[in-house]
Formats: sequence, structure tokens, C-alpha cells
Amino acid sequence: NEYNYAPAMSEIGQMQIADGDGDGVDYVLKNEVRLARARREANRLLNLEEASATFKMPEYFGHLGQELELPIEEVEWTIKDLFPTGANVTLTAQYKAGKTTLINSLTRSLADGEKFLNYFDAPDHPGRIVIFNYEVNKNQYRRWFRDLGVQNKEKVSVYHMKGAVFPLLVPHIQDRLVEMLIEMKAQTWILDPFAGAFT
Repeated sequence: NEYNYAPAMSEIGQMQIADGDGDGVDYVLKNEVRLARARREANRLLNLEEASATFKMPEYFGHLGQELELPIEEVEWTIKDLFPTGANVTLTAQYKAGKTTLINSLTRSLADGEKFLNYFDAPDHPGRIVIFNYEVNKNQYRRWFRDLGVQNKEKVSVYHMKGAVFPLLVPHIQDRLVEMLIEMKAQTWILDPFAGAFT
């Protein structure tokens, strides 16, 4: 084994650091550097193990001619030509451009089965809409939704996450979140804004 941790830790524990000569401090530093390198290498090996365990070769169907001979499945839409069923949809715009206003209009359309923006077809959306609000003051958010006049209010749930600690990258938090969304029969989960969920 290239890294021998136990003797190093044992020696550090028994060592007396002499005042003035600095030799003891140098010894501790060298061992700490050695241990830090070992930890870094251990993390690298663990990452490789995890990546290897979950790796799958991507689908491959030969050359383009063979690819194009395969049947094409019809796309299912929640909102035709805009929101594919089961897809991730991202809205990107400048700060204060009206992203939340647009998302709230989408929420009303999904909940009430109305045409979105009075243009796109009425959605096929029987499930619940769950919103994680990371940006807007909760009182302001309530005021906006009162003004919006959603009819099927029982189909919408809002979690006010501004200032909350909810680390979505932690596996057991992810598991609990999935359980929660399933229990609520959520069909659409909105993160407003997406970046707020990961900072």
C-alpha cells in the first residue's frame, strides 16, 4: 500500500514539538500534506468507482441510414408545440424580465385547462403543479396569485424556499423530495428560479 496512514498518525500523536527549532512543526506539516494527498487520491478512486458502477454505453443504431429506418414515435404534449409530456422545460431570460409572471400564467393554464397565453392549445394536465419559490416574498406571491384568479386552487401547491436550506444534491433529500412529489400526485414541478435551487 502506497499510503500508510496509521504509523503517521501514531507518530504525530506521540511527538513532542520543541520550542524554537521548528523541526516538530515541519514534521507535522509534511505528514499533513501526505495525508491530504492520500485523501485526494482516495476521493479520486471513489469517484472512479461510482462512475464505473453507473456507466452505460449510449444507444447506437449504426450509420444514419440505419437510424432513419427506425420508426419515429409521436411526441406527447402537455401543451402542444411548447411543453412535451415528461420533458424538462427551461425558461431563460434577464433579471426582472417577467419570468415569474409567465410561470404563474403557465400555472393557471395547467390548473384550469385554459389556453396558454390565449394562443397555445389548452393543456392536458390532470395532475398537481408544485412550485418551489426561491425568489419572491411569500406575501407578494400570494397577492399575485389572488389577482391571477386560478379556479382549481387545489391543483397548485407553493413552497416558499427563499432562505430555506434544502440541499437538492444530497441523495437522501432527493429521495424524500421524490416521495413527497409522488404523494402529492405532482405532474409538474416548477423551480423559480432554477439557479436558486442549487445555491
